Amino acid sequence: MNPNANSTWRRKASLAAIVAVVLVVVITLVLGVFVAFNHRTQADRMFRGLEAENAILADQLALALALPAWNLDRAQIDKIIESGMLNRNVSAVVVRLQDVNATILSRVRGERGELKSTGRDPEAGELIVAVRSMVANDSVVGTVKVMMTEAYLQADLNQALLSETLEVICFALLLGLCLYLLFWRLVVKPIKILENYAAAFSTNQAEEKVPQGQYFLGELESLRIWLDRMIKLLQARYSALRDSEAALRLSDHVLKSISQGVIIAKPDRTLILVNEAFEAMTGYAASEILGRSCRMLQGPLTDPQTVERIREALTQAKEFNGEILNYHKDGSTFWNELTITPLRDELGRLTHFIGVTRDITSRKESAEALKLSEYKARA
Repeated sequence: MNPNANSTWRRKASLAAIVAVVLVVVITLVLGVFVAFNHRTQADRMFRGLEAENAILADQLALALALPAWNLDRAQIDKIIESGMLNRNVSAVVVRLQDVNATILSRVRGERGELKSTGRDPEAGELIVAVRSMVANDSVVGTVKVMMTEAYLQADLNQALLSETLEVICFALLLGLCLYLLFWRLVVKPIKILENYAAAFSTNQAEEKVPQGQYFLGELESLRIWLDRMIKLLQARYSALRDSEAALRLSDHVLKSISQGVIIAKPDRTLILVNEAFEAMTGYAASEILGRSCRMLQGPLTDPQTVERIREALTQAKEFNGEILNYHKDGSTFWNELTITPLRDELGRLTHFIGVTRDITSRKESAEALKLSEYKARA
């Protein structure tokens, strides 16, 4: 997978939308489980109720049909059977008389709900069946069988489940939309403001202060405050960096224009900077001397006592002023008037040594010539 494409997708993805979708899915699943459990519980209760209703109807029909069955009043029996069939859940009512012919009187509901008279006992199949004896004058005169179907109840349950499912989906979508708007208002919008400010700041188009207002609450307000402090710190450091760059350019210009040799060394006495005047004075290029010490300028005629004084001054991080005989790169000598000054930071720690050198060979030679002339004149 292309990393750039993946990064682009992450930038374009809406945090609020992702959170809203996740919440909608979770809420839908939770409510769906609740609805399914409730539907199952309700179905079991209603099926048990249907069985109880079938048993009660069978008891009522057995009681109502007992006397007509004793009298073999078929017209009255048919009316009572039809009254029992007014309940749409009743699929069939079968009356079996205890006469010599074992007469069967039955009503069966057709596919369209119409009632049909048959002289047989239909198969029960998956129907709910209740059978009761009809008793008149302490004698059993027959039986009545009531058959109920679960089809209408199942259809009602399916319709209720569909309605509840649609309600859950609508509720989850509405709740998800509300949560999306709330999350966008309290979280995404403030983050977007900070994002736009950071983008503008990176192109030097932002205001000096981080945007503030009622959008930032809680942790986002803390984030805004810390971002404001960080930007102020960056601005201060950037300003200091520009000042340092300007100072460095000025220092470089000064070092190039000054006629005296200038060197800068670390506390371990290795050189990190020399100017052009020092290069011209010693004959060494900067690349040849940087990273080394000035001991390379000493030779056989260099005064050891002067070298020791310089060493003690450097060890004790004190100033040094004096003259020392040094050697050019070509091996010739020159007199060097040397001043060394230690530099310290704000905590008093030694950071660098700055040395200023000046070739005083001509002055020393003139002084020697003058002494020689005076000596000859006295002689």
